[in-house]
Amino acid sequence: MAHGYTITRYNAIGLMYTIEPLRPGVTRIRQKDKYIEVAVDFEVINQAWYYWQQQRRYIQDAFNMLDANEREFIQTGLSPEEFDEACRPFDDEDVEEGE
Repeated sequence: MAHGYTITRYNAIGLMYTIEPLRPGVTRIRQKDKYIEVAVDFEVINQAWYYWQQQRRYIQDAFNMLDANEREFIQTGLSPEEFDEACRPFDDEDVEEGE
């Protein structure tokens, strides 16, 4: 696979991702200005995306070579830090009086 070759894929909620091989066995998955680099061949990621979106396999089955944080990024576009912030429990300090 030539360096610089990219493909565009969409997830189930319409987020656009660019997938690019960096070197043998390493692929970059970008969503806007965020990205992850995974130790997986480009073609394996491309095939997994097909299984997930076209064959409607569960993401954990299609992308079984990725960890939960990497799958979350593909599914929602959220980094682990953003996901933790979005899912943290609210406390009284989060709500101003009168709301």
